[in-house]
Amino acid sequence: MKKKIIAMFLVTVLTVCMAGCGKKAAAIGPTAERAKSCDFSDVYYAGYQSILTKEGKEMSSFDELTGKTIAVLEGSMSDLIASGENLDYGVIEGATVKRFKNITQAVQELENDAADLVLTDSILAQRFVKERTGLVQNEVENTGEDSVFAAKKGDTEVIEAINKALKELREDGTYDALYDSYFAE
Repeated sequence: MKKKIIAMFLVTVLTVCMAGCGKKAAAIGPTAERAKSCDFSDVYYAGYQSILTKEGKEMSSFDELTGKTIAVLEGSMSDLIASGENLDYGVIEGATVKRFKNITQAVQELENDAADLVLTDSILAQRFVKERTGLVQNEVENTGEDSVFAAKKGDTEVIEAINKALKELREDGTYDALYDSYFAE
């Protein structure tokens, strides 16, 4: 059977997982709430929350975000942190949160001075710093988080297949090559 990869908005992915629609999996940060409706693969990437700002306006902790306008990817861990739904990494008080369907729109909001910063995971922040001039990324201490694949609760076939593939990719060196190509600074 041929497998198909399609891009979806994060909120759509979570809805699909919760509804149990077909054989689907998505890259996601595992949380206790998400574990109620999804099963998770082994970790394929560990990163941090990052604050993406314009040069000269650097921030490196959640304490500095009080009263700021924060652009985030809707439904992401960054969104949960900024909106106060996830307090595992600290509290951001009095901020205005602007949610976007894709991270590029959030970065454009920053570039157009309609947001003070973008809160996102480190890998995405690094990508935008490399691709665009005038942006700076600072990782937020003590915000380490794992990235896994999620599938419908109880769908062990999909999770086992993903874990098997991850193991094989690590053993034959493909994982390291992909990591160096896409995740390394």
